[in-house]
Amino acid sequence: MQDDVAELYAELHSQFTEQVKALDDINIALQAGHDDELLAVRQELEESIPQLQATLAELAALTTGQAPVQPPSQAQAAATAAAPAWVHPGAPCRFRFTDGRWYHGIVDDVWHQGHQNVLVQFRFPTRPFMLQPVELPPGIVVPASPLQDTSRFTVGSRVLALQPGQQLWQPAEVTALQHAAAGTSDGSNGVSSSCTVMLVETGQTVALPPTAITQSSYSHEAADGLDVSAAAAAAAG
Repeated sequence: MQDDVAELYAELHSQFTEQVKALDDINIALQAGHDDELLAVRQELEESIPQLQATLAELAALTTGQAPVQPPSQAQAAATAAAPAWVHPGAPCRFRFTDGRWYHGIVDDVWHQGHQNVLVQFRFPTRPFMLQPVELPPGIVVPASPLQDTSRFTVGSRVLALQPGQQLWQPAEVTALQHAAAGTSDGSNGVSSSCTVMLVETGQTVALPPTAITQSSYSHEAADGLDVSAAAAAAAG
């Protein structure tokens, strides 16, 4: 009997930890702007977490034969919540910044500091403040989607370009594409080997390799659904 109770306690404790982490992530995400779906999930979590907490206290009393003990606090549960396995230094990601937009990023570090935080670098910084890493909860950092193939850019495409020796990407327009000859020894098969772009701010024309050209610093794919569904799953328990 006690084994069954202990197993149930462990299962509910895991649910409690997941729900507290989800609530914490939702509260941070809502700081970026109003979201009806996130607010609804938050309400569900705020109702279910105290119920789980009370159930854990009763189960703890059954296993010890003593008066109900205080289960882990929400802060303690959040501190033990682990980042997903894919989150490690160097991993490409997408993250929601304080302006409510999703950006391409690179995971810089992961550590515990009250909560388990993820330190993320902007992958394509366009402003000086983007050169500094940002500290985020795991719930608003998601795996990266493949970037647009630069061979699909055409003359007239609006892009971001990175000049040699620079740290900030600049708005530019593709003015010419140079292709390697099909079947050449480099195996490029006609894929664009360099792009000539005109920098929007200065009018300067510069030839750059495909790795120095990208579509945008923003991640235009909607990622909110991933966070909401994960939080909803935690709320459902």
